Amino acid sequence: MDTRLIKLLLVMVALVAAAGSARAEGELLYKCGGDLGLVVETHPENSSGNFHGTFSAPLVPDGKGAWVNPGRELQFWPEGDGPKLFVGVEEFSCEPVADEPGMKAGAEPADPSLQPTADLEMVPYGSTRGWEVVSLHAGSEFVGCAGSISLPAGFLILQKKTYGWELRVPAEQTEGFEGGIITLDGRRVDAQFGFTAEGAGEAGLDDRFVAALRNGKLLTTQIKGTQPVKWPLTGSAAVVTKIEECFSRRGLLP
Repeated sequence: MDTRLIKLLLVMVALVAAAGSARAEGELLYKCGGDLGLVVETHPENSSGNFHGTFSAPLVPDGKGAWVNPGRELQFWPEGDGPKLFVGVEEFSCEPVADEPGMKAGAEPADPSLQPTADLEMVPYGSTRGWEVVSLHAGSEFVGCAGSISLPAGFLILQKKTYGWELRVPAEQTEGFEGGIITLDGRRVDAQFGFTAEGAGEAGLDDRFVAALRNGKLLTTQIKGTQPVKWPLTGSAAVVTKIEECFSRRGLLP
């Protein structure tokens, strides 16, 4: 498989397991940003905390009710109008997940797709209309399927994982988050891109958008502060079908 595809294909946005054999008493864990999978953990008993996303960073209490990392532009407010996470100017709602099965320290995450990228194995599944489709595995666990095509603007990647669909495109940023717009044949939708160390932006897609993508002709992505990038959708219906087949078969070849 093309080494560029290996480098560009799939970086997850969250690490959810803390170190140690058991969660320390008083530790609180929060999931933020819905399917973005951002995680905040706080340890009030020793005034320490951590953020896990496309990067990881320590957090400390600021004495005003927030957990912060000024250098990374992180603020987490556990109290008030619901837990809130701020990454730069972006705001994300959070929910506590302390003591959720599979989320305890020293255990595997409840969703194996939240494993670090280095632990994901990509196994060729097939090809269709210029797209290469692979299945994704974290050890012995199947976590999803993805299709990639090389176009003049770079690699366009569509992936379906246990938590839903994602679009992946090249980006100049290597960490953090930024808003943007995805346009499909003139239909504009707001998007939130999370950036990976390899220089890619990932945005979640709902099932209705993926259904429209099947018959789409032109996809345009624009990350805030950058120029729009156009992606002709040759073979989009075929690759969505192939990814869904791969997913339903859990990566097993026909």
